[in-house]
Amino acid sequence: MRWLVPTLVLLTGIAASLAAQEPTSVLLVRVRDAATARALPDAEVVLDGERLLGVTGLDGTLRVRNLVPGQHRVSVRYIGFRTVEYTVDLPSGGMAEAGFDLDAVAIELDSLTVVTYRGTLAVNMALFNERKKRGNGYFFTRDDIQRTHSNTFSDLLRLVPGMQITCASFREDCSAGMSSAAPSGVTTVREGGLRGPLSAEGCPIQYYVDGHYEPHSNVNDLNPTDIAAVEVYVHGAQAPARYSLRKNARCGVVLVWLRQSLGG
Repeated sequence: MRWLVPTLVLLTGIAASLAAQEPTSVLLVRVRDAATARALPDAEVVLDGERLLGVTGLDGTLRVRNLVPGQHRVSVRYIGFRTVEYTVDLPSGGMAEAGFDLDAVAIELDSLTVVTYRGTLAVNMALFNERKKRGNGYFFTRDDIQRTHSNTFSDLLRLVPGMQITCASFREDCSAGMSSAAPSGVTTVREGGLRGPLSAEGCPIQYYVDGHYEPHSNVNDLNPTDIAAVEVYVHGAQAPARYSLRKNARCGVVLVWLRQSLGG
């Protein structure tokens, strides 16, 4: 009876081989926009609610081979369109085609609160006027800027005592620093992590434009005609708390408020 064991093994192998050679089915899916008949690429095709077969190509089609014959649920989903599901009969050894025309659906977004720039500047200017009354820094209103006839922002900053302006060969490229903000030779940490003694042009100033930190290397990037108001604090301790937290705030803080929201 020893021959029974190898025979059974052989018969089992043959049965498995025959099962592996059983005809399978092919599914061809076509996906379009129902309103425009435009092919929809990257649409997801799902079999029986759980198996992702793949996504459609640029022509809106997806061909899947080696599927088990029989009835299956095929669904197609695409962002911004309603999901569609059909029952498809996959023939043994053949191919089934299924076309899906998807309808676009409106996507409701969360409500948005819009704050106009005009209203924001009005608040900032109210705070500017309050700080101006306290007089802890140097303040320039729009009228002040016009009276100074400053053609560049560096011209305006020159009016602040202790302000040191250094310009390149072309006068338009200028840097500014407070010459009295720190003693000569004091080691400091500059923006960007560079360490070294304060250079001859003075202590690096912190700039804020409309409340946002701006690392200006050329102060003349700011045009006086665009400015509604300016606050200059020779030491960070004088500046409003929210503008005195950065390293080197002790070197001076300049707050610039633009006038674009005022309509000119």
